[in-house]
Amino acid sequence: MMGLWVRLLNLILEMASVWPRVREGSLLEGVAPGPDGKIGVLTIFPHQDDESIYSAGTLLKLKKDPRVRLCLLNLTRGEKSPSHLRLGISPEQMGRIRDRELLSVASVLGAEEVIQLDYSDLGLEGADPSELRQRVAEAITRAGAQIIITFDPFGFYGHPDHRVANRVAMEAFKQSRAQRLYYVSLPKWQARMRVILCDFSMGMKWYLPLVYHYLTRTTPVPPTLRIDIRAEKKLKRLALDQYASQKYHSNLTAFLEMSVVSNYEWFALAAENPGS
Repeated sequence: MMGLWVRLLNLILEMASVWPRVREGSLLEGVAPGPDGKIGVLTIFPHQDDESIYSAGTLLKLKKDPRVRLCLLNLTRGEKSPSHLRLGISPEQMGRIRDRELLSVASVLGAEEVIQLDYSDLGLEGADPSELRQRVAEAITRAGAQIIITFDPFGFYGHPDHRVANRVAMEAFKQSRAQRLYYVSLPKWQARMRVILCDFSMGMKWYLPLVYHYLTRTTPVPPTLRIDIRAEKKLKRLALDQYASQKYHSNLTAFLEMSVVSNYEWFALAAENPGS
């Protein structure tokens, strides 16, 4: 039943989001291959499932171009997901499960490599900033990245790990030879409703301020490009299905469902490196 009303709501929101119209296109437009003839695409996210919720359809579409080499960089172990409480397992075991889920997702997406860092979930704010920036910079070089995809400065809904991921990705990008950095995004009303529908596991002290923020401000950074993922939706769902620990044992079901039924994924061009 929930799936039906989520689909209906999402349809209404997508119809409403055609104005103001966001240009439809590809992340590859204007991007030159590297010396090896490949276009490296690197996602930089803090938790296993971020890359699929916001960009799996686009990544699948990109991989249809034989020049694209995809690498997934994940910053934390994801061990503090509330799913570990519902499953009755330790945070350490939760982290191991999520690591394996990410590897399965990489197979669905056709990623050539997964780089899994070992920072603590909800711990990126306390990490050594120089060390974290250096490790992200090394991943950009290792991936031969021309395109980087990450969160916007607010972290989509304010999660501290999301905000740090944005900061270190932007800092490392500026020092790299990558050509473009994109934020995952959504039209205003879709962003608001996805957040409002979530019963955030961090409790009401987090949930109520976030709802207030989405009701009074425009977040995330408005999209500048939309990607038609209708041909990739079945595989996107398969990718998200790999995250069984989150799909069936967390309280983000409506959030996940809306990300799967949408016909588009949205991005904001955040930065370009001149002369790269």
